[in-house]
Amino acid sequence: MKKVIDWKKISVWLLLVYTYLIWLRTIIIPHESFITPALLMLVLLFVLFESKGTLLIGRKELKTQANTWILIFIYICINNKHFVSNLLNHGMIQYFVMIAFMLLLENTSKWTETWVVWTKRYAILHAFATVFFYLNKSVYPIFANKAFDGKELSGVMKQFNSGWMPGICKNVSANGMVLSICFLVFAESFIYKKEKKPYEWGAMAFILFAFLLTGKRGPLLFIIISMAFVYLVQQKDRQAIIRFIKLGIAGVVLWMAFLFSAKYIPAVESIILKNEELSNGASGGLLHGRLSLWTYAIDMFKQSPIIGNGYWSYAAYAEENDAITTSAHNFYLQVLTELGIIGLVMYIVAFVSGIVICIKKIRTKCDFQTKTIVSIALSIQVFTILYGMSSSSLIYYYILIPYFLSCSAVRSLCFCNDKQNNESEVS
Repeated sequence: MKKVIDWKKISVWLLLVYTYLIWLRTIIIPHESFITPALLMLVLLFVLFESKGTLLIGRKELKTQANTWILIFIYICINNKHFVSNLLNHGMIQYFVMIAFMLLLENTSKWTETWVVWTKRYAILHAFATVFFYLNKSVYPIFANKAFDGKELSGVMKQFNSGWMPGICKNVSANGMVLSICFLVFAESFIYKKEKKPYEWGAMAFILFAFLLTGKRGPLLFIIISMAFVYLVQQKDRQAIIRFIKLGIAGVVLWMAFLFSAKYIPAVESIILKNEELSNGASGGLLHGRLSLWTYAIDMFKQSPIIGNGYWSYAAYAEENDAITTSAHNFYLQVLTELGIIGLVMYIVAFVSGIVICIKKIRTKCDFQTKTIVSIALSIQVFTILYGMSSSSLIYYYILIPYFLSCSAVRSLCFCNDKQNNESEVS
């Protein structure tokens, strides 16, 4: 029997290579400015070929999500002062390809297994690199000099010398985001299993340890909230007291382990020190640097509150004012600034519709594998929404791509389930 090529699986594999390895351009992927659009357009071509160009919108809640994302992309294209530049260099092509990926679905969910399995493999890769460089500090400068140059090189070396581990990413924030998503995939595919193997416990603990080495505070909090949300959604009302007791005990144990590890790991200690500075009113806390960025965003928003100042306009405004970075470090403020109230409302509808789809799916009767994939998807979506409060989350492709993959996975499962139900009714 002739083996049929699954282009959807290949597309997922290419997207994960792009997400987790693209910044190693001087080692693995040279000429990033050319490779990025070429690789993404190849993904789009495979998806079009696999789906035969069939656009699947779906029933009510699926239709709301699909139509909203289409409207968002159209609005971005219209409300755009530098279309070609933004398409190639500032995330528009990622938006376009991932929205197409989500909507041009064939009635199959086999690719979701590829997504989960390969994300776990990249999780181990990034966690191993982070821990390895932490334990072998003399090796990291050699790697950094081969992988990065210019400002990126000076940036990762400054972070590394401060005790924060960038791993194989171009900065410690990127490593924190990557490990956050990877940990959620690992944890949600493991936590509900009846028989848990020792190596799975070890792998999850290893990734969490690697994440703590990044010294990131916000993602740590949002991981906990996301997992708690997914856990609570799956419980029945009569189990409320038991589940809250379990969550409370787990929280206390994790916090004690966190405090204990801070005595021996500088990156973890820095998390506590930053939070102490925040509570004491010092400038090194969570709001350090962000207040000025948010002020710029609010000032820009006032100039054009309804339709915004145009996609990617905040970056230019921040550069003019010598801001510490070109992102607002708050996704919702940045959307308000660039796309106005109209844009923010559309994003909120898109986010909420995705959560509703996941909750409805996870509460229906389904097999363990389906429940696992929906749990992973829901945790990633909740994490992305929460992380947007302290970071411009979706402008980073290592958040944007996993987010859309999670939306696509649940939509695929819904379509497959609807197809099976229709076939059962016909028979």
